[in-house]
Amino acid sequence: MMNRLLAQCGVLFLAFANIHTAKTQELSHDPFTRPALIVPLASATNSPGTSAPVVDLPWTPKLTAVMQAGKQSLVTIDGEVMKIGGGKNGYQLIVVGDREAVFIKDHKRTVIKMDAQTAEPERDLRKK
Repeated sequence: MMNRLLAQCGVLFLAFANIHTAKTQELSHDPFTRPALIVPLASATNSPGTSAPVVDLPWTPKLTAVMQAGKQSLVTIDGEVMKIGGGKNGYQLIVVGDREAVFIKDHKRTVIKMDAQTAEPERDLRKK
């Protein structure tokens, strides 16, 4: 009888120890921390051959959130979640940076920033 009781207590102890270990492992990773390797957007927006005259934008998007996760990065534009490669109004999301998103349409690059809530001028990417 005593051996059976000890065996049951041991099983309960191991079960609770496993639950506690699983909970601490779940909390060891913060999904909201930035990844260690982030490519700066300066290389994406200041590349050679991207200077072009300023053009008025018919699309005035509002960038409210960014999540940098490499190829799985996401942004929220006008309340709609969009992944890299996705698009809206003919603009395709190509790069997600720190508080900004880069779109392309008709070989012109447009940078949307969260702080300014305005789009930078389009830049023609075609070689002349």
